[in-house]
Amino acid sequence: MNAALAELANERWSPGAWAHFLTLSGRRSLADARQRPWAMGEGLGLGALLWASGHRRAGVLVTSMVVSHLGMLEGPDRGLGWANRLTLVRAMLPALVPDRPVAGAAAALLTDLADGRVARRTHPTAFGAYADSITDLVFWSWFAARHEPDRLCRTACLSVWLAPSLTVTVLYFARGRSVDYPRPFAYRALAVGCQVAVALRAAFREFQRQPAPDRRVVIAS
Repeated sequence: MNAALAELANERWSPGAWAHFLTLSGRRSLADARQRPWAMGEGLGLGALLWASGHRRAGVLVTSMVVSHLGMLEGPDRGLGWANRLTLVRAMLPALVPDRPVAGAAAALLTDLADGRVARRTHPTAFGAYADSITDLVFWSWFAARHEPDRLCRTACLSVWLAPSLTVTVLYFARGRSVDYPRPFAYRALAVGCQVAVALRAAFREFQRQPAPDRRVVIAS
C-alpha cells in the first residue's frame, strides 16, 4: 500500500489517483478476506446484526473497520480473536446503550482494560492496536457530544482524543506511506484521564437526577 500512497501523493491527490488508490485498496481487502474468511464473516455478521436491529451507522462502522484492515491480523487465530472482539464491542456501545451513560462509560472503560490484558496474554496484533485507538475515539467522542453539556470540557476532551488521529491521517497522505499510530504513555494517560473525567461527571449528573427517598415518618394514631 505504500506504493499506492506514494503515487497518490505524487499525483497531488487527483481524481484519477484517488480512483487507482481505492481500487488497489479494494483488491487488497478482497485478498485479505480470502486468507481470513472467519474474521471476514465475523465482521459481516456483527454489521448485519446491528443493521437489522436498526443501528445502521454502527453496522457500517464495524463492518468497514474489520473488512478494510484484515491484513493487520496476525497469529494463529482464524477469527478476530477475543481481544479484538472486546474492542469491537466498545465500538458498538453507542448503539447498545445510547441513553445509559453510566453503563456505557463503565463498559467502555472495562472493555478497554480487558482487551489489552487479553491481547498481552494471547497474541497482540496490529489490527488490535489500530482498532483500539479508533474505537476509543468513536465511543468517547460520541459520549462527550451526547452526555457532556459543558462546552469547554467537551471541546478540551475532543481535542485531546482527535489530535493523534488527525496527525496520523495528515502524515499518512502527505508522506505517501504508512505511519505508526503515536501512543506515548503520557498522552495515553491524558486521554484516559479525559475519559474518566467525562464518565464521572455523567455519573454525578445521573445521581443528582435520582429522586430523593421519601423519609417521612408515619406516626400511628
